[in-house]
Amino acid sequence: MIPVSKYRSSTNVYMNQNMRIIVVLSVLFGSLFATKECSTGENCEIKCMTNCSNCSRDNVCEQCEPGYFLNNHICYKCPSNCISCSSLDKCGICKDGFYNERRYDVSRPPLRTNCSLRCREECSSCISYKYCNNCTDGGHLCHCKTRNESSKICASCYRRNYGNYCNRSCSVGCKNHLCDFNAGTCECIHNFQGDYCDRCIDGKYGRKCEKQCERCYPGTACEKHSGVCDECVEGFYSRTCDLPCSANCKSCKKNYGHHCITCKPGKYGKKTEENGKEYIACHNDCSDHCLNKTCTRDSGNCYTGCVKGHWGVRCGSTCSVYCKDSECFQGNGSCLCCREGQYGSYCDKPCQVGCKENICTRDGNCKKCKKGFTGSKCETCEECISVVTIIIPATSSLFVIAVVIIISIVVIRR
Repeated sequence: MIPVSKYRSSTNVYMNQNMRIIVVLSVLFGSLFATKECSTGENCEIKCMTNCSNCSRDNVCEQCEPGYFLNNHICYKCPSNCISCSSLDKCGICKDGFYNERRYDVSRPPLRTNCSLRCREECSSCISYKYCNNCTDGGHLCHCKTRNESSKICASCYRRNYGNYCNRSCSVGCKNHLCDFNAGTCECIHNFQGDYCDRCIDGKYGRKCEKQCERCYPGTACEKHSGVCDECVEGFYSRTCDLPCSANCKSCKKNYGHHCITCKPGKYGKKTEENGKEYIACHNDCSDHCLNKTCTRDSGNCYTGCVKGHWGVRCGSTCSVYCKDSECFQGNGSCLCCREGQYGSYCDKPCQVGCKENICTRDGNCKKCKKGFTGSKCETCEECISVVTIIIPATSSLFVIAVVIIISIVVIRR
C-alpha cells in the first residue's frame, strides 16, 4: 500500500501543476474576456488621468472631456458659465442665460469672452444684451425694443429685426441692418437688389453677395448661396461652371463636359446619343482644304470656303490648271478668271489663232484680230471677204456662199 503522506504529497504536486497551467492560460487569454474599463493603448491597458478623454501610451493627455480645456497636457475646468472653452477667459459656447460681448451700460467697454455677462431677465438665452434667442415666458416680447402693453405686441424693434413680435430678421442686404417694421422692406447695400434686399445682383453670390459668378453667362443669374449658374460661358460646364469642356468642344452642355454644342475650329462630328441625350462628339478633323480649317459641326462641310486651288462641299476637288491664280468657285469648280489664251467656264478652251496677242473674252471673242483675220473670234480670212464684197454685194447668205464657190472654181481652172 502507498503511505497516506506520500499520496497527499503527490496529490498536492499534481494540483500545484494544474494551478500553474490555469494561471498561465488566464494570463494568455484573459484579455479576450476582460471587461475592465480603459481609455487608450493597443490593448486598452492605459487609464487616462482624470477629466482626460484621450491620452498617449505614455499617459500624456491629448484631449479633455467636455467642460475642460487642455493646458500643458493637463485638463482644467472651464468657467462655470461655459459649455466649452479654450482657456479660463475664452469660452466658445455659453450656458443659457449668459453671453460673450461688451457690456451695454459702459462706454467703450472691453470685450468679454468668458461668458460672464448675463442676458436680460426676459431672455432665457441670448447672443447679446439686445438680441434674445428665446424668451423666459415662452413668447416673443423679449425681442421688442419697446412694447405696446395694451396689445401685448412690439412697438419697435432693435436693428436686424421687424414684425409685431420682432421675431423676423431683416435681410443681411439691408443698409445699416434696418428694415420696415411691418413689411421688412429696406434700402439695399452694394451688390444686393430686390424689395427686401435678399437677392444678389447678376454676377454675384454668397451670404453677403461678395463672391463673383466668374463663369456664369453674362446676364444670367447664379444661385445666391451656392453660386450655381443658370448658364455657363463658352468652354465651361458644371453646376458652378468651373470645369472646362472636353478638348474638342468650343461649348458644351451645362451638365456634360463631353457633350459638345459647338466644336473647336478644325473639328466636327456626327450627332450621337448617350443615355437618351443627343450631342456632338467633335472627334473628326475638318479638311485641310477648308478655309481657316473651319467646317460644319455635324457634316464636316467647308461652309466658309476653300483654300486657293480647291472646290467642293469639303473642298476635295482641284481647280482647273487653266484657272488664273488657281481660283475657282466652290460650288462647281468653274474658274473666276482664265489664264491668258484660254476661255470657257473651266478655261479649258484656247483662244482662236486669229486673236491678237492671244487675248479673248470669257466666251471666246477676241478683243482684237491679227492682220488678215476678221470676225468676233477672228477666225475668218479678211482678204477673201474683200474680193467677194467688191464683185457683188451680198444680198443673202446663200447667194454669197454660191458666189464664193463659183469664184473659187474659176480661180482653180486658171
